[in-house]
Amino acid sequence: LKQEMEMLKSLKHPMLPAVYDFFLETKRYLVMEYIRGESLHNYIEREGAIPEKQACEWALQLLNLFSYLHGQKPPVIYRDLKPDNIIVCPDGNLRVVDFGTAYHVRYDSRAAYLAGTAGYAAPEQIAGGLGGADERSDIYGLGATLYHMLTGNNPSKPPYLMQPIRFFNG
Repeated sequence: LKQEMEMLKSLKHPMLPAVYDFFLETKRYLVMEYIRGESLHNYIEREGAIPEKQACEWALQLLNLFSYLHGQKPPVIYRDLKPDNIIVCPDGNLRVVDFGTAYHVRYDSRAAYLAGTAGYAAPEQIAGGLGGADERSDIYGLGATLYHMLTGNNPSKPPYLMQPIRFFNG
């Protein structure tokens, strides 16, 4: 827990909440900045599919964040990008929350396996044995999130298929 807290406290990026403290009672608690807004998931539920131009702007914001995280020494792999973990702020920008599955890359660690959400997690991330999660796994999650934005179709819901985007919008 202390290592996780130190990792989170060391990360400084406009899309990340500030982490102030942590403590352990019967459960672990992080004291973090309050982020005003609504989850991207709820935003999509309310508004429907995101227009292409807006989705591209948000994808670029998320790529900027991943560039920062993956550029850390050692790299930080987020592992659970999905609309539920993205906040759409009143100013229209995004913030990413819930770093419970994030970790510093240690290539000899089994921590790289078995984290994430079905439909958003890369196959190698959830299948074990295929090398585990790395930077490419976060990009896969971004692709699934972008798909959800553009189609309004949640890839974590049955039948767990990603139809071509033209299926939803010619």
